[in-house]
Amino acid sequence: MAKFRSWNEEGQRFVYFEDGEYYLIVHKVRTIGAFPYKFNWQNKEQSTGLKLGDRTEIFVGDNFFDETDNSISTVVIKEHIFQWELRELYQGVLSEVIDYYPIVDVYLNRIDKLGNTHQNPELLEQQ
Repeated sequence: MAKFRSWNEEGQRFVYFEDGEYYLIVHKVRTIGAFPYKFNWQNKEQSTGLKLGDRTEIFVGDNFFDETDNSISTVVIKEHIFQWELRELYQGVLSEVIDYYPIVDVYLNRIDKLGNTHQNPELLEQQ
């Protein structure tokens, strides 16, 4: 079953949807029940189904740093598959998008999660 998250501007947090239930994650605990935050299907982001070594789930919109090639990648859906949207980081300046390539889990052991497009929009700002 697909899992989604949606950024709630008012609450400044993600609301999740999976198996017909809406929930929040508070202090790493799944919280089901009445809460004041709405799920916005217009800005939903799907889980890739992959996790980092620390069990952090990877969603569309997440940003990662790869020290090996000094790049920042954002998870996107392009051509109906999950892909990395690659930008180079050179002397503190982030390039335009230079390439897309499919997500493979072998790559996950060499990247660090920086944040996501909602909580950390400055990560993708051009200098």
